[in-house]
Amino acid sequence: MADAGSDAATQLAHAQLAHANDLYRAKKYPEAEAACRDILHRDPCHGGAWERLAHIATSTERPLEAVAFYEEAIRHLAHPAEAHNNLAVALHQRGDLQAALEHYRRAIALGLSHGLLHSNFGCLLRDLGHLEDAVGQLRRALEIDPLLAHAHSNLGVVFCLQARADLA
Repeated sequence: MADAGSDAATQLAHAQLAHANDLYRAKKYPEAEAACRDILHRDPCHGGAWERLAHIATSTERPLEAVAFYEEAIRHLAHPAEAHNNLAVALHQRGDLQAALEHYRRAIALGLSHGLLHSNFGCLLRDLGHLEDAVGQLRRALEIDPLLAHAHSNLGVVFCLQARADLA
């Protein structure tokens, strides 16, 4: 039987995270960050709070903090696939291409599959010079989401890099 105190603490953390998420969506980043830090003060292993902090850091252009927060979220989340994807994006933006590659692969291995993930992964592969693999990821993105402009645009870029402008 669960202890009433731990149930209350869990409910409080869920309510605070929901509030932090609302604040984040309203672009009230300092307040959202304070709510997440309050959760983490009581429960340093709260993966959802770490992940929201990472999103806040990304939105407020603090990429080094975002990477550290995503890494912490991955350690504590039961299902970290989306956090691996988000960490890959942050690492790619920072120029750490090999680390980004590993985290995209982990996200996919954990079962994550959506158009933007495959499109971003395709862009990373393009940046690494793996053009055929990039085409494969970008086409996968378009299979999932045929209207994803990001994938269409980047597929055209890859075709141009391959001197296949007729397909772009």
